[in-house]
Order: sequence, then structure tokens, then C-alpha cells
Amino acid sequence: MDLQYEHLLGRAYEPDRMTCYTLVRDFFLDNFGIALPQFSIPADWNADTLNLIEMIYEGTGFEKVEDWSIRTLRPADVLCVAVRSGNPNHFVINVGGNRLIHHPFNQMSCSEPMRDFWRMSTCFVLRHPAVPDLTPALPTVNIMDLARARYDLQPEA
Repeated sequence: MDLQYEHLLGRAYEPDRMTCYTLVRDFFLDNFGIALPQFSIPADWNADTLNLIEMIYEGTGFEKVEDWSIRTLRPADVLCVAVRSGNPNHFVINVGGNRLIHHPFNQMSCSEPMRDFWRMSTCFVLRHPAVPDLTPALPTVNIMDLARARYDLQPEA
């Protein structure tokens, strides 16, 4: 399954209308038919005093991924990151192929590569149980087949 998200890029930020959470909502509805609830976020929200992301994620059906790493991230996993904050205040979606999409505060929604900044800023990762594992299967390679091809070895009898 190819994830569809190009149509979500380049959207202008509008408080309480076009935000990082709106991007998550639209992404999951468009790709998986999952309708996430709409939340009204206070304009003066400060994640250091009100940890909204931690409070609301369970109401969306997502589950925390325990002991995640860059190698265990799946396409459609949601990174909950802390940008200039001690608590998570931003959603970033892993779309696979080392790419992320997100909607930065007061900027256009965009795609960018996974960088150390995102890894180090991630407080936790969310995964929706209704989303299948879309991780591409790596090809199986027989080392002896490679050696035979490289060194013109004869197959074993």
C-alpha cells in the first residue's frame, strides 16, 4: 500500500483549523478510513504546563509503542515530539523511506527526511492498532549465491 500524503503538503498553518493534529487526522482518514476526533486546542497552550498530547492520545485509539527505535518505526507511526518544550507539543508522521510529514507552527505543512533532531526530540511514538504493518519486506539474499556469482564458483552437487 502506497501512503497518500502529497495532497496534505503545502497547507498554511491556521490555529485550531490547520495544525499538526489536523494533518494527522486527514492522513489517517485518507489512508485508512480512520476518523479521529477533533479537539479544540487553546491558542495560548503551553505544553510545559498542560501536557495535552499525553492526555488525549488514548481517546484517539492510538497505543504507545514501547521501546521504539528508528529501525522499528513503521510507516504511519506518529512521533510525539517536544519542540523547545519539556513535554510533547508536536505530531510528526513517519511515511516510510526515511521521510516524515508534519505541520510546523506558523509554517506550511511539509515533508522532510528523518534527522537526529526528530529522533532526539521524540518523547514517545504512537501506533494505531487498525493500521497494518506497512514496513517493506527486505529481500532474502543467499550469501553463497553472491559468492558463486562473484567468484564464478560452481554450485554444490
